[in-house]
Amino acid sequence: MVMQMNAVTYGDLKITAPYDIVALLDFKLFKKVGGHGEVYLKAVVSDDHQKKYPDLAQYREHIEVFQMDGEEEVRCLFKGTVTELEIRFSSGNYHMIVKGLSHSYQMDKAVRSRSFQNQDMTYTELIREVIGEYPQSDFIDLAAGSRTLDEFMMQYRETDWQFLGRVASRFYTGLVADVTSDKPRFWFGSSRGELKGTLKGSNYLTGRHAAESGKAIANARWGDENEREFLYYEVESDQYFEIGDVVLFRNKALVIERATVSIKRQVLKYDYVLIPESGLKRSRAFNPHLPGTSLEGKVIEVKDENVRVHLNIDPKQNKDTACWFPYPTNYTSDNGVGWHCMPELGDAVHLYFPSREEKDAVVSHSLRKHLRGGDKISDPHTKRLRTRGSKEARFAPKETVMTSKGDNFFVKLNEETGVELYSKGSIVFAAGEDLVMHGKRLEIMAAKEISVSSKTSHIRLDGENHIKGSRVLTTPLPDEEVAAYASLQQEMNGGSNYPGWAQPLLLKYKADYYRAKAAGDEEGMKAAAANAKKIRDKIDEIHAMPPWAQEQMNENTEKWYEAHAAGNKAEQDYYHGAANSLRDKVQMIALIRNSSAESYKDANRLEELTRRYADAKNKLTTEDPASISKSADEIRSKYGVSHRAARESLNLLAKKFPNDFKYNLEVKDEWDSSLNNALYDFSVKYGLAGKVHTKELLEAYAYQVAHGILPWPKPQEKSGGGSPPAAKPSPGNDQANEKKPSSTTDVKKDNNGQQIVADHRIASYVTDHKELRDNQKTALERINSYYSDQVIQAALKKNPDTPLVFFFEGVGNHGGTDGRHGALGGVVKGGEVIATFQNTSTLPTYGNQKGIATVKAGVYEFVSGLHRNEYPALRVRDGAGVPATYPNDPNKTTAVGINVHMGFSSGPSSEGCLTIQSDDYTRFLKAVGVLNQNAPNYVQTDYHKSGKNVPSNIPYNKLKGIVIIDRKG
Repeated sequence: MVMQMNAVTYGDLKITAPYDIVALLDFKLFKKVGGHGEVYLKAVVSDDHQKKYPDLAQYREHIEVFQMDGEEEVRCLFKGTVTELEIRFSSGNYHMIVKGLSHSYQMDKAVRSRSFQNQDMTYTELIREVIGEYPQSDFIDLAAGSRTLDEFMMQYRETDWQFLGRVASRFYTGLVADVTSDKPRFWFGSSRGELKGTLKGSNYLTGRHAAESGKAIANARWGDENEREFLYYEVESDQYFEIGDVVLFRNKALVIERATVSIKRQVLKYDYVLIPESGLKRSRAFNPHLPGTSLEGKVIEVKDENVRVHLNIDPKQNKDTACWFPYPTNYTSDNGVGWHCMPELGDAVHLYFPSREEKDAVVSHSLRKHLRGGDKISDPHTKRLRTRGSKEARFAPKETVMTSKGDNFFVKLNEETGVELYSKGSIVFAAGEDLVMHGKRLEIMAAKEISVSSKTSHIRLDGENHIKGSRVLTTPLPDEEVAAYASLQQEMNGGSNYPGWAQPLLLKYKADYYRAKAAGDEEGMKAAAANAKKIRDKIDEIHAMPPWAQEQMNENTEKWYEAHAAGNKAEQDYYHGAANSLRDKVQMIALIRNSSAESYKDANRLEELTRRYADAKNKLTTEDPASISKSADEIRSKYGVSHRAARESLNLLAKKFPNDFKYNLEVKDEWDSSLNNALYDFSVKYGLAGKVHTKELLEAYAYQVAHGILPWPKPQEKSGGGSPPAAKPSPGNDQANEKKPSSTTDVKKDNNGQQIVADHRIASYVTDHKELRDNQKTALERINSYYSDQVIQAALKKNPDTPLVFFFEGVGNHGGTDGRHGALGGVVKGGEVIATFQNTSTLPTYGNQKGIATVKAGVYEFVSGLHRNEYPALRVRDGAGVPATYPNDPNKTTAVGINVHMGFSSGPSSEGCLTIQSDDYTRFLKAVGVLNQNAPNYVQTDYHKSGKNVPSNIPYNKLKGIVIIDRKG
């Protein structure tokens, strides 16, 4: 039923409402960014319609409000839908109370779910598709322009208005409803930019307010600390402006963020809230229903480890514009190694959303449909893995079978009958190292011949026995070789990690040693021990490298020894060059990592590219090595690694230090003898001659010295060079275990530049601190095993007083229910052990829970910062990814947001970070240098009162350092 609408003019207003208005008692109109226009009115209505009032539920009325000037309509103030209508009878009169919303509310009624997979779709095309279901709806774009989605997006259990508001938040803006339109229309974006006029108002108030976008600022989305609060004004005026208009008020350009229209003292008034334009920026909005959601769909294309999916929530999906989603298998490493089992076309799968970001979606698993009784998987006790090519792994209660093409080829392991290996064709056994068979009886049968061969020996059984060799021995293995085997086995059982290439060499030299010892040959013993030491030195050098480089260096070393054994000089030279090139790459990444506060990101990326390049060159992946190399060159060029940049760096050196460098190179891209000679001259003067093997690394060094990142001259060439020693702590309980760092010059004199802390200084510290147990003393002695680490070397070259924070896990005092004893923490600075801490840990309290990370042992940079924005802490890699393990999620290999922060005794200490017990925490920060020695002492004793016992605004020093996690104890 449609009801005749009635209009009334009251003061400056003309209102079209469901019933005749006799007198207007109250009127308000609210408008704000992100919301619908809201109208409220209370009026006395005629009793002529009292018979119709009981039928209110039948009506779907509209309401319109105009501003009048006499009989002339000045402007429309509101058009919308009545959402609440109430008739009250009081004191002999009927009172009508009406609430209404602008027509944009039509978009905020129905909850929908759908996906937008075409990443080339523009935001304006997306908005058009969403509003296409509302006749004559429209919008004006003030934010998106021609930008494309560039990632998967999804509307899930949201109204269209909620979804578009979330889309707008990607541009840190909001929606502004057109409250004067009789159709759903809006502005996509809140600021119209240009100045609309001067706002006049004699009644106003002002104040400071926390920005709505404070969370976005805290997450480094935009802006800086000074924008967290802004000055705002609330102004009463007779002038009309729209939401988002820029106006001039008190000589400030401000934006209208909210507006209220009302009748005051029989006069129409406008109340505006004015804020700076930066205050209009909204924080990024996320769908609260998304995390943990799984949506069913069908696989429409498969490629590598990715799939395209037609989701069931979408009526149709174009395959060519569908997104590629990763299909994580149980285990697949970055180099393609692991368990790779992809779904087939048409398979039903689940698209899982692990976070609030749609782009993080992964296809979690396939779903079997249309089960039929009597097929191969009808037995629940037998597990199978089967491919379309009739390859099958079958796990039955009493046997395991691997088959190919039915029973033509199979390996069967049966609990009752043993192991059976069958092939319709040939069977070949090949071993790179040893092939060992053990058993009570070994039976080998052949119809024609049995033949066994090695390099110089041969046995053939073909009815006659043929034995050939340079010597045929019937004596047992010599005692010296038995002793060598036993010694090597004992070392490896004790935890020595010897790579495959080193084991036979160490075995040989051990046997040489025992033979010389048996013969009383001391020179032979020394020679054998020296040869073994060379192997161990190579192993130590490799272990000091980052994990990505260790694998490559082990491979190069193994290939070199194989070429050496074969007498192949060309192969030796090749792998020797490859090893030197790898050393330079490690050194270059370390240089880049320490170039600036943000350069660690490029260093991490370069590590990844270097590893991928090696895999591609070795045909372990299908990536193009040339493409990877190009990406790496682009990163290195930012740090002076190019022929043109090298010429500029060398010329800059000559300009800054004319007494030391005499370069005047033509700036061009080519490599020639003049550049070669200049770089060689620089390498000699900077002490790099013979230590650097690639011109790219020399170019990087020249750039860093020329731009003041590395010092000139080198610190050891200047008397008393380097940073000054740290200030001596003032007396007090907090400094009971701290020591004043020696000067850099003294330390270098003590340890000859080959140790982090001189051995006698460690011994002196141990002597002074009787509380240290034997295993803790042993742990401190491992400090110098990290001397050759590239990250530590680069940091100490840049600043010899860089704080080094050690965590020796397993030797602390803090015992846990799982048998752990925590870690011993130590701070080293300026060649001294400054302090130790008995109650620390590198392991999470709830490490067995899903999503909880354990940071891997290693060497990582840190910067000082705040933990949870509450108190000073050490931010490992400034919050960037750190290698880690997740017990319940083997696909995850890194953790972010890792800090060194306070630990607690009354609650969980950590969910992945590194902790110092709260009683020691202030002393720890002072030892590192984050807090000054006169800083107040504070303790946070209760985890559940996080931040409440910590003074606010604690001043702290900005500094960089190194965290070393050691789990060898």
